Amino acid sequence: AFRSRVDTWANRYNDIVNRARVWFGGRQKLEWIYGDTEHCATCLALNGIVAWASEWELADVHPQSPPNNDLECGGWKCQCTLSPTDKRRTPKAYDRIMSIVG
Repeated sequence: AFRSRVDTWANRYNDIVNRARVWFGGRQKLEWIYGDTEHCATCLALNGIVAWASEWELADVHPQSPPNNDLECGGWKCQCTLSPTDKRRTPKAYDRIMSIVG
């Protein structure tokens, strides 16, 4: 009976990891990277955006965080991550994020 829920529980761990990166990252740059799954339009649009962790937190956009009204996929089977990066920050990153989810 529990096997059908295992994937959902495992994804909650990934959600916590992503939230910790955002919460404790402050001035760390994080890039939205989609995982190996079918992507919703929202995740596809966010893919590749590099923003400060504090900007992701301010926008309140979190991958793998069901239920998630900001993502078309709802975050349920989302495999996207916010990964630390040394890439240049996306110009007007916060405004771009908000234009996608706002």
